[in-house]
Amino acid sequence: MKIFEFIRRHKYILTIALFALILLFGNGRIFTNREMKQKIKEKEKVIEQERAKIDSLDLYIENLQQNPLLQEEYIRNRYHMKKPDEDIFFVSRPDNRDKKKAKQ
Repeated sequence: MKIFEFIRRHKYILTIALFALILLFGNGRIFTNREMKQKIKEKEKVIEQERAKIDSLDLYIENLQQNPLLQEEYIRNRYHMKKPDEDIFFVSRPDNRDKKKAKQ
């Protein structure tokens, strides 16, 4: 009987407490939903960046297919070819291992 009397006196406080517990720890967790929405927004930004890269590559491929001078430049750079009257110089950066050896 004391339990029913306690519930009757504090029914509004108990209702609010129960509602808060359901929101925080139930299936509709507020904090988890907020975190998931933030992750979704981040992933959508990454998707947009990748789509922009894809669009720029598509444009480059289209230009490459239509422009023979661009094709020649691409092939010469890719396969290290040169014209008969041309000299090519390859510049390489030293590895970190070479720097460590020089310090010792």
